[in-house]
Formats: sequence, structure tokens, C-alpha cells
Amino acid sequence: MATDSFDELVHRIRNLPIHEQRELLHALSNSVAAQSACGTRSLLELKGLGRHVWQGIDAQQYVRQERASWTG
Repeated sequence: MATDSFDELVHRIRNLPIHEQRELLHALSNSVAAQSACGTRSLLELKGLGRHVWQGIDAQQYVRQERASWTG
């Protein structure tokens, strides 16, 4: 889209009544979400991943060691 066209579009949108601006924003938001939803994954899918790495490790001991390494 050319800059002039974009600027003109923004100008026209700003001149719309606020309820129409909200409707447009909602419609655009839904459109972008639908387009970007392809191939998206949930962060919750990572739950439990790498659990075996931490088995048998005391969390407090680990944190103490890490903090001690920061100060040298």
C-alpha cells in the first residue's frame, strides 16, 4: 500500500464516529488473529517438558549455587 493511500485511509478512519472506529478495530483484530492463528501453538503444551532433567535435584540447593556463582 502506498504511503499516500495509507495516510488517506487513516485520515478517513479518524473521521468515522467512534462506534464505527471500534467496529472496524474489532473486525481488523479478528481478521489478523484468524490469519496468524495458522500454526500457532499453546504455551501450555510445554508443561512438563524436561521434567526428567530436574529429578533428584534440590531446588533450594540449586538456587543457592546459582546465586553464589553470580558473586564469584
